Amino acid sequence: MTKIYLDHNIVHYFVRGFPKSYAKGGPAEQAALVIALKKHPALRFVISAWNVIESASERLPAAPATELADRYADFYERLTPLQIPAHDVIEREEMKRCTYLELGLISTATEVPVFNEHLSQILALSGIEPLLGYDIRNDLRYLARKPERREVFQEAKRTTLRARAELLKAREQGRDRDPQNRRRILRAWFARLIPLRGPDNRVLSAADRERVLDCLTESPERVFDKSPAIRTENALTDIRANMGARKPRPQDAMDLMHAIVPLAYCDAFVSNDGNVREGAKRTLGETRRPVIVAARLSEALDQLRSHAAA
Repeated sequence: MTKIYLDHNIVHYFVRGFPKSYAKGGPAEQAALVIALKKHPALRFVISAWNVIESASERLPAAPATELADRYADFYERLTPLQIPAHDVIEREEMKRCTYLELGLISTATEVPVFNEHLSQILALSGIEPLLGYDIRNDLRYLARKPERREVFQEAKRTTLRARAELLKAREQGRDRDPQNRRRILRAWFARLIPLRGPDNRVLSAADRERVLDCLTESPERVFDKSPAIRTENALTDIRANMGARKPRPQDAMDLMHAIVPLAYCDAFVSNDGNVREGAKRTLGETRRPVIVAARLSEALDQLRSHAAA
């Protein structure tokens, strides 16, 4: 099955209209979407929690908060997309596999639940007890009416931007080249991902967790080789810290962060943001995943067809 992730700017265009820079491309993109939905049964579109947050944050002048949310819901329901959790959720699932393998609690790596048919599955993975029948439309309408709920995600953007500023500062001072500093940073990151419980739901001892953490920090490739999202974020960390001279905006940092799972697991990533595409391509250069990065859906479909024919 081929999986295509649509960045929010692409979703925005399909719902609210294509910019003039697309010239006659708007109708062509709508036609490409129709073809993708009707003639490619093995193709699935993918959306993330960030798609939903961005959609719910938009407003129409002098219109109820839920009016635009419903238009986005109509589009998402048309796509019948697969839904992916936030990158930290997936990375914790990946680290579970690594930890359990190191402790001998499982003999083979289990599948990470990246792609989900229902929002309830995403909520359950995130530790939220889902309500019966709660779907994307309900979520969009709820978030559109609750700015305080959206603020949690806005703070995440600001935190990510501050992290990039620290990376830039470390780079300027040469601290990022110190092996001990890099090891401390890696250990702190892995410590946040290692599970507290085993596959039988029993609490793992502090000694076991420390032993695994020591082992994985000393040999991080044992994590990276089994964990596409963790590997992608690792590659993205340096790239995000060195994206050129343009002053970063909160949106830049978040756009690249929400690209982690699509770049780790999807087959195509579509974004009209040149900065995001550059970061995505550089990340893929490090991870060696064959993901198509395109500015338009029609381009992504053309490249997918070319690859299939090759």
